[in-house]
Amino acid sequence: MKKTTIFDTETTGFLRTKDDIKNGIKQSEMVQIASITSGQGGTSYISEVIKPEQVNYDELSDDAYEAMAVTGITKELVDEKGIKRSKSKFLKMVEGDNNPDHILVAHNAKFDIEMLRTIPELDKNFNFSVIDTLVVAQDVIPEVEKHSLQFLRYRMGYYKQEAKTKTDLLGENVELKAHDALSDVVFLVDLYKDLIKRVGKKYNLVEKEDIQEKMIDISTQTRLLKKLPMTDKRGETFYDEVRTGSWTIKWLKDKIDPKENFSLHMTVSISYILGSPIRAGKLSENDFDKIMEIIQTTSREGESLKNLEKVAEILGIDKSSKNETMTELVLLVSSLKDQVNQIPWKREESEETQVQEKVKGHQKEKRKSTKQSF
Repeated sequence: MKKTTIFDTETTGFLRTKDDIKNGIKQSEMVQIASITSGQGGTSYISEVIKPEQVNYDELSDDAYEAMAVTGITKELVDEKGIKRSKSKFLKMVEGDNNPDHILVAHNAKFDIEMLRTIPELDKNFNFSVIDTLVVAQDVIPEVEKHSLQFLRYRMGYYKQEAKTKTDLLGENVELKAHDALSDVVFLVDLYKDLIKRVGKKYNLVEKEDIQEKMIDISTQTRLLKKLPMTDKRGETFYDEVRTGSWTIKWLKDKIDPKENFSLHMTVSISYILGSPIRAGKLSENDFDKIMEIIQTTSREGESLKNLEKVAEILGIDKSSKNETMTELVLLVSSLKDQVNQIPWKREESEETQVQEKVKGHQKEKRKSTKQSF
């Protein structure tokens, strides 16, 4: 049975000293960590303020003050309650239990994992399994346009049960504050529980371990978008933007930096490539959505580019002939695979691990009852 740690970090923002500005260096450090861990031993929680090691509070940038405005973690609070990173119970816990049977759960996990990997000991040997609730929510809650933590908190009504969840997990005497890492983690527990139900239902899975494995798999995907995210275009689909000949798609194609927003970059690029058959009335919105789903699935590790033959069939293209549209799509899917390989928790599997995974697939262990809370 896998141990599960749901966690959240708050950071200092990008802090620049005079030397940093001169050298063009941006740096961000963890200033708060909170977690709730559930395993066979029951449930425990950690909430810590961490003293940044490279921050000069006399020379903060506006980015740092913006972060401070959100977290409420000031120099005075750090001086009063902060501990050295070397004394962190959370970091000692994860360093001591760094293996694939320990699942780390976070919202927008790429950011939080990258923060953990600023610690040399964890960066050298990072073996956790990771579930990104942001990516999983995008997969199983497609009816909402946004999937940020606070938006889901209220849009899906999770806030209504937070008080009970807090009491059940932390006790009555623990006080939660807005934008505090521990407050976000309590909410994440409720989100995580709901996602488990939704993933099980969507993919016809019953056993919790199977559902968790599916969530781990989903977390490595780059999600392609259905609707445009800009305020003045919100609610409009990419298909309709292309079909009506709007300038927006071409403008986005030239402006979006893939390093800043890879999901938007990929969605825009695919929409642009498929523009001709869409405007010619040869590609319906339903078939456009099917192509997006095929490409998204193909981006996952282990999936073959041969899946693009299905795309060729939808477009009515002979797979043996040379076609500019298909050539461009193949190149895009290759970049999606490259993106998967750059995920900060991605690890190379040894031959021994691969054999173990195959054995697991053919001979599942009996499920044991535990004291797990989630």
